[in-house]
Amino acid sequence: MKKLDSNFWKKYFKVYDLLNRVIPYSQLMDEVIKELNIKEGDLILDAGSGTGNLAVKLKGLGAKVIGLDTEEEAINIHKNKDSRAEVFLHDLSNPLPFNDNYFDKIVSVNTLYLLPREERRRIINEFFRCLKTGGKVVLSNPRAGASPIKIFVNHIQCSYRQKGFIYTLREIIGLIKPIFQLLHYNSIIKSNSNKSFSKFFEYDEQKLLLGEKFINIPDTRLVYAKQGILDSAEKPSQQNLKLKYGQNKIFIRTPRSQNEYIRSCKLIEKIYQEHGYIEYFQSNPSILFIALSNGDILGTIGLIIDMSQGGARFPSEEIFNFYFKGLIRDKNVKIAEISRLAAMDSQTFGLTRGLFLAIYKYVTKFNIDYCIASVKPELFDIIKNKLQIPIHKIDRTVHKGRVPQIYKGYFLHEPLPIPIYINTQETSEVFNRIEHELSGRIDLAINNGSNFDRITNYKNLN
Repeated sequence: MKKLDSNFWKKYFKVYDLLNRVIPYSQLMDEVIKELNIKEGDLILDAGSGTGNLAVKLKGLGAKVIGLDTEEEAINIHKNKDSRAEVFLHDLSNPLPFNDNYFDKIVSVNTLYLLPREERRRIINEFFRCLKTGGKVVLSNPRAGASPIKIFVNHIQCSYRQKGFIYTLREIIGLIKPIFQLLHYNSIIKSNSNKSFSKFFEYDEQKLLLGEKFINIPDTRLVYAKQGILDSAEKPSQQNLKLKYGQNKIFIRTPRSQNEYIRSCKLIEKIYQEHGYIEYFQSNPSILFIALSNGDILGTIGLIIDMSQGGARFPSEEIFNFYFKGLIRDKNVKIAEISRLAAMDSQTFGLTRGLFLAIYKYVTKFNIDYCIASVKPELFDIIKNKLQIPIHKIDRTVHKGRVPQIYKGYFLHEPLPIPIYINTQETSEVFNRIEHELSGRIDLAINNGSNFDRITNYKNLN
């Protein structure tokens, strides 16, 4: 990977600052400032301050701003705009060089998407550490499918409505060359970056990451000509932390009404945004477990149970890997597939452990020997280490050109999920300990379940 030199960055940032003329960009700055709700004397960290466009505005509103950026050329331009700017060279992949509880507010705009996905949780945890109790964080990044051309088109439309045809025509002539230069430079940056970088954010991704520690998180907003997302959150006090992390009792059981089943389906679809997944889930013999508190469904997890006597009745990446690698040889073993987990958002690890405990209780009750699943790579370590559940990876060598044609459509995920399995015979001690730790907080009601799993077309039901 060739490192881009200072001459490239000089040309890039010279063009980049023309964004100040682009109406959607100015509107984005206004939205971020409004969300920050600046108070005189606020100490604000601008993480990824670039050429200082936002930092200069914040300082003009009475805030004290400290900026961080990875590129020296951007910092030089920032200091040309404000000779007294406090801005420092720093790679956000490293821990922030500040004490705990240091800032009143933290903001990061169009920066975190440049980090690998596995780094994003870590930097948001750093924001949490450095933010004062009651402090606010505001994040905005491009969303999946974002198009710079749509931003430019929106600018032309806004310019025409606000300033008329002649002015807008001059704008098009004046901006079209630098816009295409910027697109060209961005393509160079992308080609010089690790493939795990520059992944735009999924719609709920920022909110889900913030929800792991922060509170008071409004719904995600579309900004930047609907090509970006904006989220904010507050750092809770210790008292609020106790409320957030499960002082109310949580009930885990199967759905007992059509309404509960529909709400759990909608939660799955909201988190994974895979329309049609629910219909697939309903087409297989399955059971859902839901977690409720004060009438709210906090999370759900599914179990597809008719997978005994030699494997699944439908193409399944996990089952195929499981048998292909010879991990089991007895064709009479009973296997169940753990479906998508929809509780890794703003809920606690305790809640998620409770859902896994429900799965364990059910499969042991019906003498199921193995549970298999596919999990996102970033969730593997959470489940294994933080939840302390003994899961095992299934060797992926099956993908190297030996996949039967019928299975090929099931290997197109990016990044590929990790096939895992749980041996229920070796987990009894672990889950007994989990049950003891969660006693008093989580009430399990495991039975044969009235699951309403034959509901069709749940979207049309009230």
